[in-house]
Amino acid sequence: MKRFIVLAIAFLAASLSMASAQDDVRYGGEKGDFVFSIGNASNIGGKYMLSDRWALEAGLRITARSEDVSTDYEDVVGSSSDYLPNDNGYNSASFAPSLEVGVNYLLMPGERMQAYVGGGLHGSFYTSNTTYLENISAEGYERSFTYGLYALFGVEYFLTPNLSIGGEASLRMSTGADEELRIHSQNEYSAKWTYEAFNINTFVDNSIAFNFYF
Repeated sequence: MKRFIVLAIAFLAASLSMASAQDDVRYGGEKGDFVFSIGNASNIGGKYMLSDRWALEAGLRITARSEDVSTDYEDVVGSSSDYLPNDNGYNSASFAPSLEVGVNYLLMPGERMQAYVGGGLHGSFYTSNTTYLENISAEGYERSFTYGLYALFGVEYFLTPNLSIGGEASLRMSTGADEELRIHSQNEYSAKWTYEAFNINTFVDNSIAFNFYF
């Protein structure tokens, strides 16, 4: 019985010591630290800690897509619709990089679970080229450039003192210009169509990322 009591006291003391040690662990960055993040949607970014609460952030997202589509539409001669009829489909390739720069403010620095808010500037460029095949021979392109402001809220959970997984949601307001050109022909028919627009819009974006502090 005495031996059991001694072992129990020793176990309790060790547990309290471990709990105290855990309480002393600081998670995340401090002034002068860097953060590298990699997330979904080809999203990479980084932060520089100005203090225990404030950080500068920059992010880059690159989206590229290529597709070959085979179609079997009814032949319509002389249509200037964007929905182009043809028997053989089209080839399309697009590329869309976007960049953002802003600041973050940590609400719970040093904790295992941390929340933060932030905001800044963002800009993006989109380009797409399409070639339609045979029955109606056509090709075209689309270009757009947008820029604006964003505000975000994020949460991180630290797996180790220097590694976390987190997610954030952002509200983005942007404005910019779009340009689209289509040239198509069949037999003696040909048409050239251009479209230009200036727009203002808002949308919600979200992302999940692993964050490395060093």
